Amino acid sequence: MSDGQQYPTIVLAGADPAWMFDMQARIRTIVGWDYDLLLTFSASQALRYVTERQVCLLITEAMFMRHAEGSGADLARRAREHVAGIQVLLIHDGNASAPASPDIAHALGRKASPEEMQAVLSAILTPGAPSQAAALSSQL
Repeated sequence: MSDGQQYPTIVLAGADPAWMFDMQARIRTIVGWDYDLLLTFSASQALRYVTERQVCLLITEAMFMRHAEGSGADLARRAREHVAGIQVLLIHDGNASAPASPDIAHALGRKASPEEMQAVLSAILTPGAPSQAAALSSQL
């Protein structure tokens, strides 16, 4: 990539530092270094990244910002107001199904296996990926 061009960006927004750094390592193992991977503990910073960068995927926790600025689903809705086509992956606790929202096409349980995460990320980041991976994400 030449100077001045940006790599496609994945934004990881959450509240738990230990979980965030674990997710960063898991995502990096799957996508390699072909994507910028930005972490934030702030909804406003996540939205700034969405508007200023070439963000292809926003990953957020369902419980993120519940008390201060809303839920992960709220962040997804706000991000899609800025960039209609942004893909959102909602990470939920797995005890209940992920919240139904037109702004969230993909959901994954917090304790998903590396294989499940790889299938879902491949479905999101690879145009024309088999629909089996997308179906898997809707079941988690």
